[in-house]
Order: sequence, then structure tokens, then C-alpha cells
Amino acid sequence: MKKYLLPESGNFYKANLHCHTTLSDGEMTREEVKEIYKKNGKFFVEGEWLYNFMGQINFNDYESLNFFQRVLDKSGVFKALEAKGCHDGDTVSIYDFEFDFVY
Repeated sequence: MKKYLLPESGNFYKANLHCHTTLSDGEMTREEVKEIYKKNGKFFVEGEWLYNFMGQINFNDYESLNFFQRVLDKSGVFKALEAKGCHDGDTVSIYDFEFDFVY
């Protein structure tokens, strides 16, 4: 029997928090990483408001991640990704935070 950490229903996002750039301890700039990811079908979301907002999120905390998800939804980020061709399972990168799109 599988044990799930999250409820069985709802919209949840699997995240990869290990996309390092020269802003942390990585060897490539964000622009270099973006070009590689774009070639492999990854989607990017950026904006000054979003950059500032991400500094307020504790990505190790369940409630904080839920809040982050609600803000992205209410601000239209998910709808904009869909409009650009993003589908379930595609990788989305918001600065150094990555997740699989499931909407």
C-alpha cells in the first residue's frame, strides 16, 4: 500500500529545488541554463513581482508551498503557461525553482 504525504485529490506540483546557477554555487548563468532548458521544452516564468515574492516563500514548508501555488493560480501564471502550450508533466522553471506542471 502506498502512503501519500499529500491528499489524494487537488492540484499539486512536484518540484526540483536543485537547479543551481552562478547566483548560487552553479557554473552556468541563468541565461545559459534557460537556453538549454528551452531547447528541451522547458517553460520559464519571470517577473520582478515574482522574484520578490519568491524571497518570502519557505520551500521546505507545506503551507508555504500551498500559498505559493494559490498565488500563482490567482495571478494567472498557470493559465498563461497553458496558453503558451505548457501541458501536464512539462517542466516549469521560476528562477531556480522547478516543478512539473499539473493543472
